[in-house]
Amino acid sequence: MSTAQLTCRGSVAVVLLVLLSAAVGAQTLEELREHPVRVGILGDRTGNHQGTIHTEIVHEVAALQPDLVIGVGDMIEGYTEDTAVVSAEWREYQQILIGLGDIPFYPTCGNHDLTNDAMIKPYEDVFGSPYYSWDHRGVHFVMIDNSRWWEASQIPEQQLRWIEKDLAENGDALFTIAFYHRPLWYNSTARGKPDTLHSLFVAYGVDAVVSGHFHRYFSGKYDGISYTCIGASGGGLPEGPQTMGHHFAWMTIDDSGVNIVPIRYQSTKPWDHFQAADLHFYGKLNRSAFSYSMPARISEDLELLTDSVVLSMTNHSDHHPMHDTVSWQLSESWSVTPPSTVVNIGPGETAEIPFSVKCDGQVYPAPMLTADFPYRSDASFELSTNMQLVRSASCVHAAKAPEIDGDLDDACWSRPVESFFDSEGQPAATDTTRFYFAHDDTHLYLAAWCYEPMMDQLKARTQERDGGVYADDCVGYFFYPEDPDEAVYQVYINPQGVIFDQRISPNEDGYFNGNIDFNGDYQLVTRQGSDYWTVEMAIPVAEFRVRSIGESDWKLNFRRKQQRLGSNADWQLPIDRDPRWFGILKMN
Repeated sequence: MSTAQLTCRGSVAVVLLVLLSAAVGAQTLEELREHPVRVGILGDRTGNHQGTIHTEIVHEVAALQPDLVIGVGDMIEGYTEDTAVVSAEWREYQQILIGLGDIPFYPTCGNHDLTNDAMIKPYEDVFGSPYYSWDHRGVHFVMIDNSRWWEASQIPEQQLRWIEKDLAENGDALFTIAFYHRPLWYNSTARGKPDTLHSLFVAYGVDAVVSGHFHRYFSGKYDGISYTCIGASGGGLPEGPQTMGHHFAWMTIDDSGVNIVPIRYQSTKPWDHFQAADLHFYGKLNRSAFSYSMPARISEDLELLTDSVVLSMTNHSDHHPMHDTVSWQLSESWSVTPPSTVVNIGPGETAEIPFSVKCDGQVYPAPMLTADFPYRSDASFELSTNMQLVRSASCVHAAKAPEIDGDLDDACWSRPVESFFDSEGQPAATDTTRFYFAHDDTHLYLAAWCYEPMMDQLKARTQERDGGVYADDCVGYFFYPEDPDEAVYQVYINPQGVIFDQRISPNEDGYFNGNIDFNGDYQLVTRQGSDYWTVEMAIPVAEFRVRSIGESDWKLNFRRKQQRLGSNADWQLPIDRDPRWFGILKMN
């Protein structure tokens, strides 16, 4: 079998392809007791990478002098088909790895490293095959590529056959450790659900599995196999529980087994200090700790229509009561009474808390409230919620269906939406934008007009359906017709008329996963003028599992992205896949 090992010597990073036909330096357990194998593990560098943090962590790992270093993936930002950009990013990463000196480095392939077929050759030019294995002093390492797949069952059959053959041929290893980037085990094995890879690991005696991708640390043991997700080593830190911040991990393999400790700036925590079950609990909180049984209604001209809201807070802990004083953070336009209140919520209970509200100016940014929800006797999660402001937009009944030609001169385009905001609740910095909505019994009609005085700087590079349209100039929609499966439909269109669409469904953690296998059948025309571009579109409502449009309103959100200004024009804040935060499309 072959392995790509990156060794850095002096100022030059050299890729060595080493042909191994047998275990290197096979050991006994007694020899491992005297001389353990020591492995430094680097977490994700990219996904909004933060300055030189990864470089500094590489130097910190090198100072500890492990036998080898393994990366869990996402070494470059990637997400492009421009191979010149990709190759430049790999050269940059090779310069970072010079900090390891002569310590061997073994990569795991992440979704940023291998996002599309165009990125395969640049990756192989640096590291060779994205899946491979090797042996070190009686320990067998298996590197699996799941960079483009979200479930173990989606991994190509060729690689699955290779994995099984490799594990079968190396069953005499003292220990076997598998690495793959996306922690597929979190939503399968950790929930007691079937998992193709886990079944192979159990059958062939794998001892430990290490992943990355989530940018946060957690762990769990299932069927005797230790699973660990390494957090960010320089990548952006997500909201929610973040017990380690940026860190790396230290793996020691001796006669007692495989032991992992996460490390940041010489501090350590127990392996099980934050478990998969804790993150599952956070997901439950994230979905339903806060809700509004009575939200604040906003008119089409952005005036507050209600004088009170009712906030629901649920303590999902089965054992620990919630005691906290919560206070609203307000802009100058808002007043809330009471401005703060004490909450005492028993385990498993929900409290309904009414507030009087008044707004004398701009509705955004919305008031925000933060509370601590217990998950252990000595630990809690801090969660924040914006006051739910619900905007509405008119969907005009079209006596005559518009001609889909991009001209926007049809009678139904009569009620434009023109007020938009950035993510902070300030008026959007984009150029003038107008969205229109119309319908008849069987179709939803959409139109958008986007002013662009510098059409030569319009970004519309994506040419393939479901490609990176969201990175171009584009308009985007989220529709929630409230079907029984709670599905949201996302549709983004760039100025070339290229579509990215997906069907989004909630998962058990309170997040929403997209399925890009959904491809709606739309009639669409985009048009580019001297200082504007337009979208005009007809969508059969059957594409959204709706038989006809009656008088029932839909939920929705929509936006424009203007890449030249690096700005978004968002309608309902926050932009989120969760329909709780959508506005109302009123069927007139």
